[in-house]
Amino acid sequence: MSRSTTSLFETTVGKSWQCDLTEKVFIAFKQYQFAVSVGELRKLKNRLIALDIDGMIFDLSDDCDFHSFDLPQFQTHIKLSLCELIQLRDLFEGTWFAIELIHMCHDILGDYRVQKA
Repeated sequence: MSRSTTSLFETTVGKSWQCDLTEKVFIAFKQYQFAVSVGELRKLKNRLIALDIDGMIFDLSDDCDFHSFDLPQFQTHIKLSLCELIQLRDLFEGTWFAIELIHMCHDILGDYRVQKA
């Protein structure tokens, strides 16, 4: 990553970073990689949180073993197992937490710069 990118969050199956030049958040999850705006990230995160994971875990039918997650802005969808769905949700939630933390630090500290003595 170059100087214009900031690492946000990383798990064993994915990572996220933010690019200052494009104002995009990049998500790399397994073989998938995509860039979204912060607003799009919030929408995708909310869609993942809205899924009834508990219901899917206890549903014994084969229909709940996999979930097709649509990404309309990329005109595609990805088919994820229940485990992958949970991992993707964790990646999005961790990324969102990092963005909120960075925003809060900027609000409190402003454009804080270290001055040489």
